Amino acid sequence: MNFFSPDNPVTRFLTRLCDLIILNLLFMICCLPIFTIGASITAMYSITLKMLRNEECYIIKGFLSAFKSNFKQATLLWIPCFLIGAFLIADLYIVNNILPPEYYYLKYPVLCLIIAFLCGYLYMFPLLSFFDAPLKQQVKNAFLLSLGHLPTTIVVLCLHLFILILVDFYNFLLIPVFSVFVFCGFSTMALLYSYYYRKVFDSHLPESDVIE
Repeated sequence: MNFFSPDNPVTRFLTRLCDLIILNLLFMICCLPIFTIGASITAMYSITLKMLRNEECYIIKGFLSAFKSNFKQATLLWIPCFLIGAFLIADLYIVNNILPPEYYYLKYPVLCLIIAFLCGYLYMFPLLSFFDAPLKQQVKNAFLLSLGHLPTTIVVLCLHLFILILVDFYNFLLIPVFSVFVFCGFSTMALLYSYYYRKVFDSHLPESDVIE
């Protein structure tokens, strides 16, 4: 087998790895102004979903095009998501560390709100990258999909939480995990999540538009 053949598994792996490294770098650069994180997430999912659908895509051109076209909606979505997330985390911190012990039970409704918010949040930006709809409808669809595809929601949520829990329990992994994410971690995880999102999104497309 010709090592340099495009059909060589090693060549395909190295090509995909190179694409993920470039995508990861673009994602991090475009996240530097915090208010652009939403647009950057949306653009990254636009590329990873195309990768899984075997659609021809130039990484840099495709990312920048998706970033530009989704910037307004993604930013309008990201800012309230960031503020709501910060508010809920602050509430949890106050209950755990500031309020007297007799108010500890307030932790549980706050945790329920955080989980409910996260379930909808997980779908918002991938959905924005895949479907064209008004922002209000996108948010509504995100929560409906999170409930309608609960097993997928739980799997993706657990994958997100696994890394946080791993680093929290094993502090010595913080630097290695950080290094991997700087290298290609964000794009690789997005590609993994996109595998699940693609199944969900394809189930809501006409059969003629579904790519096997």
